[in-house]
Amino acid sequence: MGHYSYAPTWTNIQEELSEHATIPRCFLNPQHRCNVQFLDFRRRCARRRFPISGFPQVIDILGHCTGSLFLDISYDCESPDHPYQWNKRDLKALARQWKRAQIMHESMNSTTKALLDNPSAWETIFSCWSDLCTATHEAQT
Repeated sequence: MGHYSYAPTWTNIQEELSEHATIPRCFLNPQHRCNVQFLDFRRRCARRRFPISGFPQVIDILGHCTGSLFLDISYDCESPDHPYQWNKRDLKALARQWKRAQIMHESMNSTTKALLDNPSAWETIFSCWSDLCTATHEAQT
């Protein structure tokens, strides 16, 4: 996931994965913009064994779309938009959310470690993505 400036370059990612998985052709085309219904991708991955089943959550966390203030806030945001007040009810809700965020973060770490230990799982992830990319299918027809 070349999401942040400290991530490996796209060339390095391709080199590392090339011996374990066929990178989808659409990923190699800089003009291509994938169009995937993420819910379908999530369902397809969920039917697979771990670490593939955990990969959609990694995307959610990296994309800051988990619903958790603790995981979704980013240094790109000047002031987070949140409904929380300094009251007992909201503090309890934030404490629950913090525990959930910790579990999600641990899950992400387990998934990424498993992908590093078993890089051939990327073949299935890429296949699920490619099968669902309507932009790819539209371009082929």
